[in-house]
Amino acid sequence: MFIIQKDDSEDEIKCLCCSGWGKVYIGHRDPYEGNKLRDRIDCKVCHGRKTIPIKTPLGQAMLAFWAKLTEEEEKERKEQEEKERQRKYLQAKALAKLSPEEIEALGLKLELE
Repeated sequence: MFIIQKDDSEDEIKCLCCSGWGKVYIGHRDPYEGNKLRDRIDCKVCHGRKTIPIKTPLGQAMLAFWAKLTEEEEKERKEQEEKERQRKYLQAKALAKLSPEEIEALGLKLELE
């Protein structure tokens, strides 16, 4: 995921500030050219290395951030799945009360799983 293993070295994690790019843009984005004309400097957090060793306090903080973010995204995904399941259940329950002729007259499609 966000952990990078390098040969014969400790595990590292992508820098949060530069997203593992090693550089950050400064100044305002040009409305026509975008980022093409913007100045770039080395990331002040990872100093252009793109990654941070996990064993450092900063690496531990970034690892905790990614874990929390992943946990929240998983929770959100499960909530959306539950809403979709509930919607399909209610739809099937309502369609069960209608005859095939009524369903056809209303122009509804049967979504059966």
